[in-house]
Amino acid sequence: MRSEVKTARVAGIRAALIFLGLLAGLFAFGYATSLGRALNDAANVWTSSTCVSLLRAIGVDAHLDGTYIHTSTFSVYIVDACNGFHALWLVWAACLSTPARWRARGLACCAAVPLIATLNQVRLVIEMLYGSLYPETFAILEEGVMRIAYAALSLLLLYLWADRAVRPSHR
Repeated sequence: MRSEVKTARVAGIRAALIFLGLLAGLFAFGYATSLGRALNDAANVWTSSTCVSLLRAIGVDAHLDGTYIHTSTFSVYIVDACNGFHALWLVWAACLSTPARWRARGLACCAAVPLIATLNQVRLVIEMLYGSLYPETFAILEEGVMRIAYAALSLLLLYLWADRAVRPSHR
């Protein structure tokens, strides 16, 4: 019994160290390499233009100026923290450090891209609609509510995947 507990503890520590190493590596790649910066910049442009398209689709008069999104009463600048990469890197690191089959890990990492992008766009559209109506309290919604809800939904998706994908011998 004692050896099983020790083995489980060692496996947990190993997974946590792999997770932290992968997460640090993804963030270093995203911010310390020219390719990572270019991907971040491209993601910012895609995120802002997609958000404007979605806002127009629901009848909001929105336009784009670089990565600034403008409505008649509100503007937002899309920065790296808004493009969804942070959540994606977190989910990728967690998926890759989970003791599951490599096929399941790869599928989860691929599935995470559209899921995180969709969650992020929904978050941004809600924030823009709210900011257009209540610009004075936008920061409270954006920092205190939406970021937490976005992170919680991302982690919930990860948990649901891990609950099914983790090998029974590692539970």
